[in-house]
Amino acid sequence: MKIQTYTVVVGDRTCNAQCPYCISCMTPSYGLATPSMRNFRIGCELARDYGASTMFLTGKGEPTLHPCEIEEYVMLGRKYGFPLIELQTNGILIAEIDSDPETLGFLERWYEKGLTTVSLSIAHHNNAVNSRLLRPNGEPYDIWKAVDILHERGFSVRISCMMMLAYVASGYGVEELMRVCKEHDVEQVTVRGIDRPDVTRNNEKAKWIDDHYLEHVNRDVRKHIEATNGIKLLELPHGGIVYDWNGQSAAFVPSARYAPPGALDVSVGIQTFTGPRRSQYGSAGTLGPSPRGNIGSQDAKCQADANLRPCMQPSS
Repeated sequence: MKIQTYTVVVGDRTCNAQCPYCISCMTPSYGLATPSMRNFRIGCELARDYGASTMFLTGKGEPTLHPCEIEEYVMLGRKYGFPLIELQTNGILIAEIDSDPETLGFLERWYEKGLTTVSLSIAHHNNAVNSRLLRPNGEPYDIWKAVDILHERGFSVRISCMMMLAYVASGYGVEELMRVCKEHDVEQVTVRGIDRPDVTRNNEKAKWIDDHYLEHVNRDVRKHIEATNGIKLLELPHGGIVYDWNGQSAAFVPSARYAPPGALDVSVGIQTFTGPRRSQYGSAGTLGPSPRGNIGSQDAKCQADANLRPCMQPSS
């Protein structure tokens, strides 16, 4: 068995975005309980022993709403020898860093502890279009400002764009996305089509995906890249392909339902949680007020009690 990536779920469902294609809203809440650092360390050892080079921090909600969890995972990832540690985020808190200096402090600490790459999830390269789709009430935010902030602090940046009807919907749309990313010195661009599970917990989002699904995106985008000077650099076990496309690194990843069985050998996810959920900002839905923006269906208050550890200290 060969493992490339050790995936870690940070935080809970709390989110400051409202993506109409949110996969988290359609799938069960697996793993959203109190972290078991014992299981986390076992996962690190297993992934390391089977050749994993990357620790990937993601979430069922927005990871940056749980900054202390990120900090501990980054520290432990470095301790266990992962050379690459990547964080996936919608980038909203980073783009609005001027009004939240606390986030700036966390960014600098994550970099010092060993975070190497930040992957910014978007739906479109145009800020206005992207904000209208992803942000509650269409509140604007500047994803390219987030890119510049991250570069200024030494991070590599990946743009991860979801392809869908009426947005980035063709090879030509991806080409325009690549042009904008190149203007901002983005190190890598990843694109994939939206998709949904066959059995869903949210019929509204499932219908939105069905209405915007691109049936032949896997074939069409690959054909366009290869017909416009795209040079295939690497084929990934899960079906993805990395290209050099006119001097820009581009990765095309097929939607999950098309990934071959060999993808099971690529990633490992260990159940690192046990008992009731603990979260710095509460466990909530994806809408409503909170101390750090619209992140909950109820007021999510950051409090320190027996179940909340503001900054978990790694043990030796």
